[in-house]
Amino acid sequence: MYSDLGEHKKALEFYTKSLEIYQQTLPENHPDIAVSYYNIGLVYTRLKDYENALLSFTKAKEIYAIRYGEEHKMTIKCTAFVRKVSIRLWISNWWERLKRLFRKQPGSQTNK
Repeated sequence: MYSDLGEHKKALEFYTKSLEIYQQTLPENHPDIAVSYYNIGLVYTRLKDYENALLSFTKAKEIYAIRYGEEHKMTIKCTAFVRKVSIRLWISNWWERLKRLFRKQPGSQTNK
């Protein structure tokens, strides 16, 4: 709900707290824990924090795969997000390296 309203940090706080509660009260690979990781991954993606999004989607995928198998719709959905976020992370890292490279070029605007 908070994330839909653009309050991503508040949503992250809410999802993280619910994950902590679930981890204390539910079995290790409970689907509600996977849902929490999935939601956290969505928020991190909206915040463009692709490293944490990737970790969250990977954890969700692992739980779904253990509970329901590789062919379950949520396992497949999380796998798709892992791929999508991995690509975004690669592009983001590539873009940052490219910007640093151009800053170092003689005569570039940032060196003047």
